[in-house]
Amino acid sequence: MFWKVAGFSQPSPIEHILDKCTPGADCQAILEELLEEDDIIQECKSMNGRLIAFLRERSTVEQLLKYMVEPTESDDPKYTYKFPFTACEVLCSEIEAVFNTLTDDPELMKLLFSLLSQPPPLSCKVAGYFGRVLAALLLRKSNELASFLQGSAELLDQLVTHIETASICDIIKHLVGADEQSHMLLSASYVEWLAGTPLIDLLLAQLTKGKSLDAQANAGWVLSAIARILPSPLAVKLTKSESIAALFGEAATPSNHLLVPTLDICIALIEPRSCRSNASSSADEQQLETEAENSEEVRENAILAIVEHLPGLVSVLNERVDKEPSEESTCGLMPPRLGRPRLKVIELFGVLVRSGCVPALLAIMQSGAIELCLKLFIAHPFSNTLHHYVDAILLDVLINESEVLIRYLFEQCHLLHWLVTLPINISPTPNPSQLDAPSAKAPIRAGYMGHATHIGSVLDTLAAQGKSNSTEDSRALGVIHSVQSVHAVKIYEYTEQHEGWPSYLQDILRPRLELENTANWDCGRPEADMPGMNSDGDDFQQDMTIEQMQEAMGMGMQQSAYNTYGETEESELPAGDPPYGMSTPEPASDVTRGPSDVTSGLDGMYLDSAPMNPESSPPNDWEDRAHDGEGSEGEEQKEAEKDEGETGGWL
Repeated sequence: MFWKVAGFSQPSPIEHILDKCTPGADCQAILEELLEEDDIIQECKSMNGRLIAFLRERSTVEQLLKYMVEPTESDDPKYTYKFPFTACEVLCSEIEAVFNTLTDDPELMKLLFSLLSQPPPLSCKVAGYFGRVLAALLLRKSNELASFLQGSAELLDQLVTHIETASICDIIKHLVGADEQSHMLLSASYVEWLAGTPLIDLLLAQLTKGKSLDAQANAGWVLSAIARILPSPLAVKLTKSESIAALFGEAATPSNHLLVPTLDICIALIEPRSCRSNASSSADEQQLETEAENSEEVRENAILAIVEHLPGLVSVLNERVDKEPSEESTCGLMPPRLGRPRLKVIELFGVLVRSGCVPALLAIMQSGAIELCLKLFIAHPFSNTLHHYVDAILLDVLINESEVLIRYLFEQCHLLHWLVTLPINISPTPNPSQLDAPSAKAPIRAGYMGHATHIGSVLDTLAAQGKSNSTEDSRALGVIHSVQSVHAVKIYEYTEQHEGWPSYLQDILRPRLELENTANWDCGRPEADMPGMNSDGDDFQQDMTIEQMQEAMGMGMQQSAYNTYGETEESELPAGDPPYGMSTPEPASDVTRGPSDVTSGLDGMYLDSAPMNPESSPPNDWEDRAHDGEGSEGEEQKEAEKDEGETGGWL
């Protein structure tokens, strides 16, 4: 064991069991005795030579796999829980000899994957053990595992059949390289082979109404993970128009739960996440540039395929939810919730706007998606996620380089009129149980006002920038040098033409910004009438800047160097050199002071501008100094008598 000490440790029980390994011995009985020992995992990780020699035998590995994937139905908990769990832990101990025995024998690999031949649903416990062993094999023997899968293509179909099991779903994600770790382990030839298999079609087939909810959700999760690794060949296959059409085949209805995973996949295709590492040479940089160009081209193809289904998504937002009952709250009746499918549609609109693809922007303008989002913004005053998505869409449009989109936002969507006329307070309908109440509740502040203030602040900033760039002097100096500056001038012109914008700035926006400006906050309890004191009569301290905090911290550190062993009186301080490790600062003035004229500065250091006198300098040893002069014992006696007189002798 790891705590063995020569001459003092007792032999491990594992050694006694291994002594039974003689020719003709029952290896299965010996293996069961080993699996019952609690020290077997520690012995495996400490590379016990005799134990590894026993575990690497083919018969031992075969029996371990049978314990794990073929648990016997027995009343004995050892065969149901103990042996399968310990067998999985032994196989996951990353023993190279055991992995070599497993991967070099196709029959053992088939025994491992024989779990997939069982009808669904699989046991979550057994599937978890299976997933752990495959993850260890992928980490240590990725090439051998890929070669075995290429020779057994039917295993992909069996894996997808059991995708409703969470562990199998994780295995598929690892085997297709849909995460950063496995993506770096798999070879390019294996990934190309995966793209030639019907794996994408099998996963898309799980997104149908005839499948279970778990299978649909897990299939959507795996496809989203594949979509985020562009330019992977699997992801490229997913961006084709036929794959996008299969996604939207049965999903374009608000009541269909397939809409959410479908839109998740579309968002992942538009905003992929590359898993490539940093380039280490010029050849790698050139390869990364080529991959980036290919990824952008594939991404544009995916956007064009998604835009074809945009009218159906807008119709999802247009469908009324009047059939759903209003929700009661403490404030009154609230409108029905927008729902996750509609929120996901609005999120997709924001991703399309953020992509900057011209066909996508034109399709959004033609469909009236932004106008509909502005209406939903008001209709659902307490949907924070909706307000966040709409806020992001508007800001992306304002910083976009498309003049057509800016004109559409201000002229067709009437952004300024929408913002100026937003209701600040709302009065919900009373609950049915509160209709007989003597008085109605006061109106409440709308939940979207925080996002509305943010939008108004951005517009005010852009208008101010446009005003400075629209002057004749600025034009003469060539200040307008970018497309965004031109758009800022255009926004300033729109704000100048709107009649209600000045009053909105003066009465609503700027007072609110002044109220929310934390620089004007005292950040403490309300002050009392006495200046410098708070309501409890304590000293009121204003906020400190970073420089003041650093200066205060420096003072504290310097003072602590003197006060470590208690406060020292001035009479006991030596005249001359400062304490060890401290330097004497320059005098503040040219006034000459005597040796006894010692002051304490703000920085916690003792200032002495008098020149050093070698004859009067203190000795280096403090014990020697105690015997200098008139003698310290008499002074100590006088101080003790003085203290006793002041305290009345009670000490």
